[in-house]
Amino acid sequence: SRKEYIHGIYPLANDDKYEKVAKQVVPVVLASFPHRARLTQLSALEYLLKAALRYMSKVELNSLIHSRLQLKSLDVAQRIYWLSTGAILNADQYLGALSRYVAGKEIRVGHLGAFFYREQGESSKLGDLSIHTRARLLELLAPSCRPDRHADGIVTHDMNRADLVRNWINNLAASPDPTATQELQRLATLPELHQWLEQLGQARLQQGTVARDFSFVHPSHTQVADTLYQGLPANVADVAAIVNEVLAGIGKDIRTSDNNLFRLFWNGDSYDRPQTQKPEEGCRDVLVELMRERLRKFQIECTGEARHVNESRSDILCTYSTWAIPIEIKKDSHKALWRGINEQLLAKYSIDPRAQGHGVYIALWFGGGFKKNPPPTGRKPATAEQLLQRLKDQVPANRSKLISVHVIDFSLPK
Repeated sequence: SRKEYIHGIYPLANDDKYEKVAKQVVPVVLASFPHRARLTQLSALEYLLKAALRYMSKVELNSLIHSRLQLKSLDVAQRIYWLSTGAILNADQYLGALSRYVAGKEIRVGHLGAFFYREQGESSKLGDLSIHTRARLLELLAPSCRPDRHADGIVTHDMNRADLVRNWINNLAASPDPTATQELQRLATLPELHQWLEQLGQARLQQGTVARDFSFVHPSHTQVADTLYQGLPANVADVAAIVNEVLAGIGKDIRTSDNNLFRLFWNGDSYDRPQTQKPEEGCRDVLVELMRERLRKFQIECTGEARHVNESRSDILCTYSTWAIPIEIKKDSHKALWRGINEQLLAKYSIDPRAQGHGVYIALWFGGGFKKNPPPTGRKPATAEQLLQRLKDQVPANRSKLISVHVIDFSLPK
């Protein structure tokens, strides 16, 4: 308990290769963690708790949280970290207690912001938060920061909290759920959030559009593309439909055309015979060129590695007028293949106001194998079609009309 720093904690929370170790070590270390922690120990607690959220059973973790919170000697920062973990795990049980403990207390709000700001990383459980929980946390943090940034280049904790609040507002704006409508309306009426009134107003308008798009019964991609063949997109849903139709056509041509398009995604030998797969970035660049050619007649621009309002970067962005469709790409061998939909496309890219909740996820099939990135559950997909279904199953039901999944088959003909 006297150690200033515990070595090897970070990978437990952020590297799947340490899953077995984490399951054995994390519960033991958390149960014996000192009641009062130094700053460096607090950092270790953060990673331990985030590893616990990934690997401990809900029942076991909930029991541990409950027992730690009973300790009267627990310091302020630790209590906030444990309550925050509880709010992620079981909002009904812990969110109220967290709100009462933190609300209006500047130092405590700082600890809360630090925990959730770093929680935005790849191992984040933030996507599991309910809309109500996210809105309540936003309500706690927003009064302590301003949406405008100073131009002196110095990044402060207040600025980090502002980035977090801004991302959460964008998440609410990208949700078609009626609860998001209600929460944005409620937040806009709170006097303590007056500094964020403009952002909340814009979010309400965007969320209204997303909700209308979601409830609308969209025609098929083919019908939209046929209708617009001599015209231009009228809304973001049209842009998405055209992009999806173009991707479906490219996928079909790669497998059936006599031009051997699949060779473009392989490195050839001296006789131009496919030998090794191109890296993911190389595949993306080829795909962008193929898409550009087909999207040009709709005046839709297609760019690689595009920046979004929250400073994140999607692999491809298709834009027309004020609308944009973000696209995330993963090879079948990528370690984040199974996490990309929720942790990148949904959490970072589809929340761009220009996308209004829309997004596309593309998996590049070179034959599978999945030796280094097995699926989290079930058998390994044996075909591109099986992978497509497994990935579609990861899209939340309330986003299925806005998020599309494609698996493009680049495997060598047998």
